[in-house]
Amino acid sequence: MESEGHFNDRAFVEDPYCAEHAERAYFKLIGCGNFTAVFTHPLAPGHVSQLNAGTRDRMEELHRWLMTQDDPHLPRVYHVEPYMGGCVAVAERLERGGSECEVPDETYHLLEEAGFPVDDVHGDNVMLRGSVSVLNDPSSNRHGR
Repeated sequence: MESEGHFNDRAFVEDPYCAEHAERAYFKLIGCGNFTAVFTHPLAPGHVSQLNAGTRDRMEELHRWLMTQDDPHLPRVYHVEPYMGGCVAVAERLERGGSECEVPDETYHLLEEAGFPVDDVHGDNVMLRGSVSVLNDPSSNRHGR
């Protein structure tokens, strides 16, 4: 899941001081997008820590909602905490899927009914859990309910 990317709202991801501290704590940056940075840690195999920037104020709400869901096409989230105006979530580690992976319409409807617009679906946001397609980060969350 190595990824080139940017994290517009949190310059600390590229800040050498912060990178040094993350490295000392054995966190490894494995993916980075516009609003989220994803880290692994050797003491938590099979899990990732997702650092979500504060501009996506509904990310904490989305992660808390995901914790209550059992749809196989949604990511498993185990813990979420507010952090620096955004949130940190601990979730299952998924593998890169791509645009050829398909997610059933029922999963899209479930998200929409819960008030999370599905408006950010592309190859980088569809991951795999084994052979199961998982819609990871489906919403830009720039919309209110």
